[in-house]
Amino acid sequence: MNPKESYSKIFESYSADGARDRIISAVFVRIATARRRQAIFSTVTFGVLAIAASVSFIPAIDYLLGAASHSGFTQYISLLSTDGLVVLQYWKELAMSIIESAPIAESALLTAIVLIFVYSVRSLVASFDGLSNHSPKTVS
Repeated sequence: MNPKESYSKIFESYSADGARDRIISAVFVRIATARRRQAIFSTVTFGVLAIAASVSFIPAIDYLLGAASHSGFTQYISLLSTDGLVVLQYWKELAMSIIESAPIAESALLTAIVLIFVYSVRSLVASFDGLSNHSPKTVS
């Protein structure tokens, strides 16, 4: 007797008294419960990540502004709006000075924080959708 025949005989014997339907219902309930548990875990994880990113956003902006002020970047930018003749005359030197004094690492840090925040909020919304779709119900 091969295993396929033995399984079919087992299910045939259970189908007479409705046990097969109860087994299938129990399996679907366990699957829905596991999916709901995974959605809750995702919701908590991405919620904490979104809160951490939003809390670190203000210090990152402060750090970026401090680095821009310390490197002279803000002075070069203010020169663009105040003295147009100097900008036109020495535009190559001014452009190189702006590029050299730009706070690249701080800008990259702020960009990473913003991207983490956006990703975590997007995933948080998706996990909320997963919470509403995976409620354990019995299959009738």
